[in-house]
Amino acid sequence: MARTVLIVDDDAFTRAQLRDCLVGLDIELDDVGDADSAVARIRAGEVGCVLLDLVMPKKSGLQLLGELQVEFPTLPVIVISGLDTQRMMDDARSKGARLFVRKPFHPLEVQQAV
Repeated sequence: MARTVLIVDDDAFTRAQLRDCLVGLDIELDDVGDADSAVARIRAGEVGCVLLDLVMPKKSGLQLLGELQVEFPTLPVIVISGLDTQRMMDDARSKGARLFVRKPFHPLEVQQAV
């Protein structure tokens, strides 16, 4: 069974853009609009990588990163965010993010990250 890349972003348009960037690669794609749905999907199994937005209502991507680092420490998480301050990148990395891709992103950049 193919491993799934899970896109986690509260903006449906951004989720669609990320899907478009990854179509044609030999991977399964899934997406959710909030952190709690992401945790449920990851617990259900077969998620091999997460593309994660940092700014979301209710629970931020940074909060989710912290939870994932505890429960799924080997799960690769790629942060995709328009917030590109050094502090934000350092916070994301300290919570387990493997890579940081800035919005607006280029499709090739997303493909290479995955």
